[in-house]
Amino acid sequence: MKVAILTKISQLLNEGVDTEPKALYLLAETRKYLEGCSQVEKDKYTNLYFYCNWALHIRLTRSPAVKILDRFGSRFSNTNGLKEMSDIFKKQGKDFYYFVDLKKELHSFLESSGLSTELADSGKKWFNFKKLLVEILMDCPLVNDRGKVRSFSYERGEDKQIRFRVEISEIRRLGSFKITLKEKNKTFYIS
Repeated sequence: MKVAILTKISQLLNEGVDTEPKALYLLAETRKYLEGCSQVEKDKYTNLYFYCNWALHIRLTRSPAVKILDRFGSRFSNTNGLKEMSDIFKKQGKDFYYFVDLKKELHSFLESSGLSTELADSGKKWFNFKKLLVEILMDCPLVNDRGKVRSFSYERGEDKQIRFRVEISEIRRLGSFKITLKEKNKTFYIS
């Protein structure tokens, strides 16, 4: 089974991951492969496995999503204002929303599986994959019904810019902040 999955991934990488369905298929096949691995192997790719799951669920509310939301919530423990929380998230969450850890683990997974790493190596291909991934994730908020950070979601503004919305639950109120990701020179940046 694992050989068949790797063959499918290899064929897909050779064709090019240039559409949303192909990006989703890559994540689905990667998830199937990782589910057949030992826990030690899965632990090497926690971010990759997380993104594979996130892309395949309308609402992700279980353990990996809750852990990530709780991790960000703990960074906000001594803050009260949404502006301060937004500033903290911009600085400390960028590896998450820029997909830095995902890129490293995808590269490692492809390399260790004997597959082409060009998707993670090529700036243009990686940028296009990130754009496709964001389109997929716009339909899939991370939800935590009990934590300080209630949800993360990507959304498109009226100006067509991508925003990452973070909903915060506080004792006195529920609030949210948005971070706009703009495209420049084949990369995302925060405005």
